[in-house]
Amino acid sequence: MDIWAWVEDFSEQLAKQGQQRLAYDLLHLPSLVVDNRHDEVDRLVPSLLAAARDMEHRWLEVYIRHWNLQSRVLKRYEVRGLLPEAIDLLDFANRDDTKSCPQSICVVQDLANCYADTDGPAYGQERLDVAAETLARIDPSWPCFRCISGEYASALLDLDRPREALDFCHRQLAAIGPTGNPYDFRDSKVEALIALGKLEEALAFNTDAENPGGGDSWLVHKTIDQARLLTRLERHEEAKAILPAFDAVADTPAYFTDWADAMKHLVDASAAPNDWELDLQLRVMALRLEDNGALRDAWRLQRLRTELALARSRPWVARHAVEAMRRITAELERPLDAEALTDEIDQTVAAAEREATVEVRETPDANLEASGEPDVDYERLRRALDRWPDDERLWLGWSRAAGVLGRASEIIERGRA
Repeated sequence: MDIWAWVEDFSEQLAKQGQQRLAYDLLHLPSLVVDNRHDEVDRLVPSLLAAARDMEHRWLEVYIRHWNLQSRVLKRYEVRGLLPEAIDLLDFANRDDTKSCPQSICVVQDLANCYADTDGPAYGQERLDVAAETLARIDPSWPCFRCISGEYASALLDLDRPREALDFCHRQLAAIGPTGNPYDFRDSKVEALIALGKLEEALAFNTDAENPGGGDSWLVHKTIDQARLLTRLERHEEAKAILPAFDAVADTPAYFTDWADAMKHLVDASAAPNDWELDLQLRVMALRLEDNGALRDAWRLQRLRTELALARSRPWVARHAVEAMRRITAELERPLDAEALTDEIDQTVAAAEREATVEVRETPDANLEASGEPDVDYERLRRALDRWPDDERLWLGWSRAAGVLGRASEIIERGRA
């Protein structure tokens, strides 16, 4: 089944009618998504959707709304507030005048990803159910079969069933047959092999993997996974050489947890610094995920911050992360083990706080001498302000340190107190 033929035919008709720009934009919308050009997607979607509704072209509306969710949910993890849109689109795509549209199957992936991004483990069984129901009514030759199969494998992994996930990927590839790409389920297979400890096999597979239609986003994810595998195989310099810089992944939350995983392994091997800059990067990622409604991954990154902060004897930084973990846990509809683990980490942080030593110097001027470590300066000046609350220079110095650490909200709060 060629799921693109109808879009190409309709775009050709538009071009013949003098609507070349609209024809071009419709055809290139998927490319913008897979190449992480999301600002362009956001600019295009409202006008494309308006055009589709003006023409009363229901299939076109399904297509545009689907690719909008692919951009916002699969790539940017913007799930807060988007679950109603995903559900509404699924209903819209199954009406009498839309259910024959090839993209009516694709929207199942959008809904599954809303649940996966919000809290993958908590909604694992629901994701398995919706994927299984869809797979039962589509042919393995359809491209949708690959996407929905990937959702099923991802749910198995979130439920900590990597052997089942790996076996499932192999069965689905066999069902697709010789016309399929052996790397269709690259990400799920790599995750399963990592979980099963088959690192050399995972590295060989990932190294050879190709997906001509995957775009920039697929290549970046493959590269991050390559770095993750190399760090686990103690090939740290190779991993550092290929792992994208923070700025290269900062706009695409789909990369965040895997990038952080690679950095954690580099830090553990003393191949990358465990410093305030890494903490700031992880905090920026965690807050972005939390704002987007991707709560379980946000919680995981805050937990990682506590581990790294305690490892470099910064319990006040770990305390900040634990408070964020509690905030996120309270928002989870199905906390699972998050509450118990947060309590356990809280106790560890409390013990470290009791042993922490941050010297408050004898005079305000002495405390203003920078140490070169903003997180240490932040805590020393915070404590100094408790001792000399009316000293304006201490306030300014602490404000600067808080600003460097990305804690502008604390400056505002303390200013109100």
